[in-house]
Amino acid sequence: VLNVLEPPAALSREANRRGRDALMAYWGYSFEEACTGGLYDAPIDCLDAFCAVVRTGVGRHRLIMGGEVDCWDGEREGLGGYVELKTTRVMDNQAQVARFERDKLLKWWAQSFPIGVRRCVYFYFVFVWAIGVLTSCFVVNRVSKRRWSR
Repeated sequence: VLNVLEPPAALSREANRRGRDALMAYWGYSFEEACTGGLYDAPIDCLDAFCAVVRTGVGRHRLIMGGEVDCWDGEREGLGGYVELKTTRVMDNQAQVARFERDKLLKWWAQSFPIGVRRCVYFYFVFVWAIGVLTSCFVVNRVSKRRWSR
């Protein structure tokens, strides 16, 4: 069992979220709870996490990496069954799409791919939590060398 403790600064930052930041974080945690069968009769615990530790390498260098994983699909064996759950707002124009692809997808890829997560489920919401579109893709399909090699 791997017990991950958040540093005090992260706990303080989490406890002091206000306004839109707090609402958007709550939406993300709620989406994870809904997808993983969480119970709605208890407060959402944003510090409850499942972590994967993997052995990998770059060239001759060996690495042991760990990261938080949202869930397992229950079908695939090993790393292939890990799934990352993400929320983002529906984009209204091409500039928002470009920023999303340049910044957010790169960050999500860097968080997911190195530890073996190969699939992300995205919930695109429209300002109101209950309205949105659910979509799934494989993480490797989101890599675009053309956009990220600048």
